[in-house]
Amino acid sequence: METTGRWKDVIGSRYRLVSLLGTGGMAEVHLAKAIGSGGFEKLVALKLLSPTSLDQPAHVDALQREALIGAHLDHDNVVQIFDFGEDDGLTFIAMEYVRGFSLVDILRHFAAEGVSLPIGHVVHIVRAVARALDHVHRLTDANDQPLGLIHGDVSPSNVLLSNDGRIKLSDFGIAALSSEIAGQQAVAGKPRYVPPEVLDGAAQCQASDVYALSVVLYEGLSGAPAFTGTTRSELRDARARAARSILELRPDCPAGLAEVVMQAIAIRPEERYATAADLLRSLDLEHPRQVDDSDQFRTFISELYTSTRFTESHGELPATGRLGKINHLAPHPAATGEITETPTSRPTTLRFGLSPALSSDVAREGGQRLADLLTEQVGTEIRPMVFADYGTLVDCLSRGEVDFAWTPPQAFLDIFVAGGGMLAMMMRNGRITYEGALVVRADSPFETVADLGGESAAWVDRRSASGYVFAFAEVARQLAGTKPLLGREHFHGSHRAVCDAVLNGWASFGATYAMRSEDGRLVMSSWTDLVPERADELRPLAFTGPIPADNIAHRPELPPAIVQHLITVLTELHETAAGAALIKQVLGAEQLVYGGFELYRGLIVAMETLQELTDES
Repeated sequence: METTGRWKDVIGSRYRLVSLLGTGGMAEVHLAKAIGSGGFEKLVALKLLSPTSLDQPAHVDALQREALIGAHLDHDNVVQIFDFGEDDGLTFIAMEYVRGFSLVDILRHFAAEGVSLPIGHVVHIVRAVARALDHVHRLTDANDQPLGLIHGDVSPSNVLLSNDGRIKLSDFGIAALSSEIAGQQAVAGKPRYVPPEVLDGAAQCQASDVYALSVVLYEGLSGAPAFTGTTRSELRDARARAARSILELRPDCPAGLAEVVMQAIAIRPEERYATAADLLRSLDLEHPRQVDDSDQFRTFISELYTSTRFTESHGELPATGRLGKINHLAPHPAATGEITETPTSRPTTLRFGLSPALSSDVAREGGQRLADLLTEQVGTEIRPMVFADYGTLVDCLSRGEVDFAWTPPQAFLDIFVAGGGMLAMMMRNGRITYEGALVVRADSPFETVADLGGESAAWVDRRSASGYVFAFAEVARQLAGTKPLLGREHFHGSHRAVCDAVLNGWASFGATYAMRSEDGRLVMSSWTDLVPERADELRPLAFTGPIPADNIAHRPELPPAIVQHLITVLTELHETAAGAALIKQVLGAEQLVYGGFELYRGLIVAMETLQELTDES
């Protein structure tokens, strides 16, 4: 997908956007050129907060936290953070661009081909990530005291393999300090890579990262999942954790190396390697390094990326000289491709998914408190799981790796298509919907939408329901047949920036959010919320149809009896003081109510309108 038109061309006066690499619930990652004087150019990956995140200071704080952690991680095997900044309300991180694919892509390719990854290359990859973790875990503060930093999501999808042989650990989006999560039972990361003691309620620690990497080592060598369990309850069962001997699956694996692997994923934590350095020493002893390991791996990976079989399924890498369109590159690929069986009608645990929309520590703490209350009401243990972003959360919910989760409107449509459903919607200001508004200056001559033909427009972002999708559909409907439909269009990245663009005359009109009472009074809007001192200089020209609020969605094939029980509990939660307080604090809502999928039909129609116009153009 080309970036042109999504944001302004140059961010922070020095990053020129080229192509979209990937999207998540809180951010988008773009390929960009860092430009400087004398013709200086360098490719970087630019992480931009999504429009909905820009409107909330806590989201900006979370991105800043990720940047500050990354700035201290100066290691060859960690994706480097170059810059953190703000430009006209748009917050960003500039980081190292890894021109390649993730380890999960490589494992899936070899599995599809029915062959195994060479043992030497698997060990070489794991060594590099172990060195990265050793650096991360040894990080100290200004007083030379250990920080206790935990990555929290070590898995094949976060190991990036560059076409020139470099190996990088990525995505510190849910990294945490040991002191922050001590005593907490909320689980971050992908279930298959979480130690059994953490699944049983122990807090994550640095040894959890080492265990996760050990599972990666096992899967890289065996080409198969380490455990027979797929659901959380199964993975807590010791019998499911009894992995098959690596020698059964990989007879050519040296016996000493096989012993290292099996010790590293032992069920009892005291039998495993406590640190990344310990794992490294054992790997070096049982599979000694060779002087040409790096050269051999560089040749292997570059030939793989250009092979016909690989490019047929994954696409070609972009040419750095021309910076063309990227067919496939996933700095944060989807979660693992496990298949989760449908639980019985009386599960021992239900998994509640959250994204760290208000920062990972808030998601853990708030999610745990809400889960504790739900456990009392449901009569079944509710286990909160914090994911790196909405994209991973939706993928895991679709695959059945979580049972229910907090999802925004467009994400819910993905869940619905996958076979999931709705448990409850969030009510704010007495409504389960809000609206998009087309705003103009109070002194402008425009009286109706029909007056906007050929005029310049200020949008938030192409994924914003109120700031683009619904608003553009309304404009296109009322201006059907007008040529040109609109004049200059810009995507400003936030609702505040849209208001500023209209106030300053940079655009004739803008699209943003609003909410009206039943009698038509304005009870909430971006201009009264974000620019109250100049709110009287703007006026709404028209409003869109209703936009559905965020909701709690359930996974495909969750038994109907459980679905109905959860609906009852969630929609009655506000009736107690404790429940009402938690709904407000964690979900930002007054109460949860059962809505209906018919509320999303307007979103579907609006998206179809946009698709038709895109196809025509």
